[in-house]
Amino acid sequence: MSPKAKRLALAAVGVAGLGLLYLWRWGTPSGDAEWSPNRRYYVQRYSNLNSRMFEMRPPGDGSNSDGYVRLYDRRGRLLRELYYRDNLYVQPLWFGATLWLNEDSVALPTTSE
Repeated sequence: MSPKAKRLALAAVGVAGLGLLYLWRWGTPSGDAEWSPNRRYYVQRYSNLNSRMFEMRPPGDGSNSDGYVRLYDRRGRLLRELYYRDNLYVQPLWFGATLWLNEDSVALPTTSE
C-alpha cells in the first residue's frame, strides 16, 4: 500500500469516527419535554447508545438510559446540556430564575414562573 493510500485510509477512518461520535452525542429523545411553569423553557432527555443498554436486568429494575438532559428556550435554542447516567431519574425543579436538575443548578436568563 502506498503512503498516499495509507493517508487516505487513515483520513476516512477519522471522518467515520467523527461522524459516529456526532451521532452518539446527539442521541434520541426519550420521554416528553418538561416545560417550565411559564412555558418559556423546557427540558428534554436524550438517550445515548452505551454498553449498559445490553445488560440483562430484571423487569421493573429501571432503565439503562444514559445521556444528556438539555435545556431549551421556547424557540428551541439550546441553552445548556448536562450528561447523566440513568437520566430518567433526573427531575427538573423550576424555581424562579434557577433550574435544579437533581444536585445541579442552572441559571436561567429570565424567571421560569
